[in-house]
Amino acid sequence: MPPLLIPLISTLWLDTFAVCLAIGLAPVERRARLRFAACCVMAETLMPLLGYATASLLGPAGSLTDLPAAVVLIAAGGWSLREALEE
Repeated sequence: MPPLLIPLISTLWLDTFAVCLAIGLAPVERRARLRFAACCVMAETLMPLLGYATASLLGPAGSLTDLPAAVVLIAAGGWSLREALEE
C-alpha cells in the first residue's frame, strides 16, 4: 500500500468513529444509538459505492464532466454554508 494512502484512508473512518463515540457517551436511549450507528454504517458504505458508480458512468465522457462536477460541488458547499449560517 502506498504510504500516502494510509492518511487518506484513516481520515475516512476517524470522523465517523468520533461521532459515534460522542453519541455513545451521550445520554441517548439504546434504540436511538443503534439507529444512528446504522445510518453511519450505511453512509460510509453507500457513498463510496455511489461515487464509484457515478464515476464509472460519467468517466468515459472525460473533461465534459468537469464543469458540471464543479457546479455540483460548489452548490453543495453553498447549501451546507447556508444551512450552517441559519442555525
